[in-house]
Amino acid sequence: MVRWVAVYFSPFPINVDEAQYWLWGQRFDFGYYSKPPLIAWIMGASDFIFGQHSWAVRLPAAAFHVATSLVLGKIAYLLYGERAGYLAVLIWLFLPAVTLGSFIFSTDTPLILFWSLGLYYFVLWVKPTLDNPDKQDNQGLSGNTLIFISGICLGMGMLAKYAAVYFIASVLIALIFIAQVSVKKSLKPVFLFLFGFLIFASPNLIWNATNGFISIKHLGENANLGAPNYQFFKLIEFWLGQVGILGPLFFILVIFAMRSSIAYRGLLVTFAIPVLAVISVQAFMKEANANWAVVSYPSLVVLVSGFLVQAGRGWQKFGFAAQLFNIVISLGFIFILFFDSLGGLLPKHGPHNRLHGWDGVVQDIRDVRQSHGIKTVMVQNRLSSALLKWYL
Repeated sequence: MVRWVAVYFSPFPINVDEAQYWLWGQRFDFGYYSKPPLIAWIMGASDFIFGQHSWAVRLPAAAFHVATSLVLGKIAYLLYGERAGYLAVLIWLFLPAVTLGSFIFSTDTPLILFWSLGLYYFVLWVKPTLDNPDKQDNQGLSGNTLIFISGICLGMGMLAKYAAVYFIASVLIALIFIAQVSVKKSLKPVFLFLFGFLIFASPNLIWNATNGFISIKHLGENANLGAPNYQFFKLIEFWLGQVGILGPLFFILVIFAMRSSIAYRGLLVTFAIPVLAVISVQAFMKEANANWAVVSYPSLVVLVSGFLVQAGRGWQKFGFAAQLFNIVISLGFIFILFFDSLGGLLPKHGPHNRLHGWDGVVQDIRDVRQSHGIKTVMVQNRLSSALLKWYL
């Protein structure tokens, strides 16, 4: 609720990505130039209900993160008990990246929710096998339904961002190496999972096929691996970004939780390591944004919550300090974004300042259009196109 109030009153200008997604949302389609359609649909619905306001564009973000926290709480409760469930909710809500993501609506936000839902139903399905490995074929109709629903959730995630495909690799690794289900017995659940996935992902895949695979090509352009640089500095920069996503103290907790021997560690790590490994290679070869690996962290938040519940008093005190530190960071973010300012503490030429001044630019354009009878404004880049459409 506090974040919604801050979003509503914040003067922080809309950014180029948000303006572009809003623009797409004015016309329903199953795909758009650089991203799948879900975020445009959400923004289009919010615009229809509330009107064209920057707060209306961002209002769904906090709701998605709250929903994600509740799903992660359910997973932690299922695996480690009630205390771990509450911890997972609190940990997720106060991660620095989640606080920032509650103010700036990106494709990661709906992806993480549907990734977490897919993980929840997969855990429900595979847990009996992990708890009783001698009865690997004990999943009946309900078990088949659970793995099917997990695939449906991932299909929805695919409509948010293509990074959802990492989940498929984690499912295969978890089945064969963690649950140690034979390849033969894995065929039916994997088929059901992929069938559920394709039900919701196929409209965008068909859209891509009929539009020259433009979104897939853009994805390849972003990766830009044609001329690799092989720079350790970029790899270090990426991992410093992961520290920023989690908060420095929670980053330490994640490392030790991954090295611990608590139950279900292998399962949860399986839904984190493949993504981190792939994006680390990308960062070393060329570059990678810190948020490209953000789907690694739902399962690791669950793992940390279980680790803290079972750890000794020393680790629990450290966990309390880590949570308190992240709460302070979150309150700082809320303060900055609420006022869009920290007086003299913010740099005069910070990266966010490029979003300011568009009101003046738009007024100049209106004056020129009126005085010269101009009907069309031409632009040469995505930033100008999206933002001018918003302001005009």
